[in-house]
Amino acid sequence: MNPPRNFRASQSKRSSDSPGQSTATAAPAHAVAGSLAIDGSLTIARNEGESESLSVTHGFEPGSGLVTGLRIHGDLILGRTPSPESASACGFLTVAGGASGSAPPALVVDGAIQSPPRASMLFVLRGSASAGMIALWSGHLLGDGRLSLHEGSCSVRPDAGARKPSASASCTSDSLASAISHGAGAIGAFLGPNLLLEAYGCDAVPPSNANRRLPHAAEYGAIEFGMGVVMRRSTIRLRVGPRARDGRANDRVVCHGTLHLGGSRLTVSSAFLQLPIELAAGDAFVLIEAGSICGELERADLPAPPKGLRFALERTNTAITLRVRTA
Repeated sequence: MNPPRNFRASQSKRSSDSPGQSTATAAPAHAVAGSLAIDGSLTIARNEGESESLSVTHGFEPGSGLVTGLRIHGDLILGRTPSPESASACGFLTVAGGASGSAPPALVVDGAIQSPPRASMLFVLRGSASAGMIALWSGHLLGDGRLSLHEGSCSVRPDAGARKPSASASCTSDSLASAISHGAGAIGAFLGPNLLLEAYGCDAVPPSNANRRLPHAAEYGAIEFGMGVVMRRSTIRLRVGPRARDGRANDRVVCHGTLHLGGSRLTVSSAFLQLPIELAAGDAFVLIEAGSICGELERADLPAPPKGLRFALERTNTAITLRVRTA
C-alpha cells in the first residue's frame, strides 16, 4: 500500500440527475475530532491513484461532554474498485474511542461500511463503530474493539438494495449468497474473500495520519461483532502466549450472533517457544466465540508448541478453542 495522504472529503449533496443517489465534492479536511455529520455517503480514495486516510476519534463539547466523532447518513466506502487502466486506490480508516462503558461509538454510519471488490483497504479499529451493515471484501481489518449494527438498521445482502433478509435461508458455507436472520441475531457483516482479520495487540500501528491519537495497545486484542457474521474465504490471524497483566492470554474474535466460516483460514501464532514453562497440558485458549458457528474452516495453521506438547483445535457449536495436549 502507498503511504496515505491527508483525507479529502466533503458533505455529500443530492444529484439532480440521479434521484436518491449522493455524490461528493472534494474539499480539504483533516483528522476528525468532534461532532461532524455528513448528510449523504462518503468515499475514501474516490479518484484514480489516490491513497487516502480518515481518522475518527471522540471529541468533547463544552456543556455536552463526550460526543460521537463522525456520523454519516449514508454509506462509508473504503477505496475504489481498480480498473485495468489504473492502479488500485487504498482506503485507510482509523477509529479510536467508545470501546467501553457508556461511551457511544466514535463512528456511526446509517448505511454500510464497505470496501468495493478488489479494492485494497486498511481498517484499524481501536474502539467501536456502528453501521447498518459491514461489507469488507479485501484488505485488512486490524483491531481491538467492537463493530455493531446501527440501532434500527435492517441487514441486507451487499447487492440486494433494500431487500429484507430471508429467515428461511439454510446455514451453509456459501451463505453470503443469501442474507439471513438466524436465531442469535441478524447477519450484519460480510467478510471476504480476500480480507485479513487480525486482533490488534502490542504490534506497531500501521501508517496512519493520526497514530498519536490511538490509545496504548494491550498485549492481546479482541474484535467483537455485535451481529451475525458471514465469512467467505477470509483469513483470521490470532496469537496465544503467556498471560498479560489484564488476565488475557490470547487474541479473540467474538460474534454475538451466527458465525458462518465459509471456508476461511485460521492462522495461530504462539510466544510459548520462548517461555515453555508457561505452557502445560490441559491449558486452553478460546480463540473464536459465537452464538452459533456454521460451516467449516478450509484449513487451520497451528503453531509449534514446546517439546513434549502439541496443540489441537477443538470446536463446539459456539466456540473454537486451542487446547494443549501431551505429545
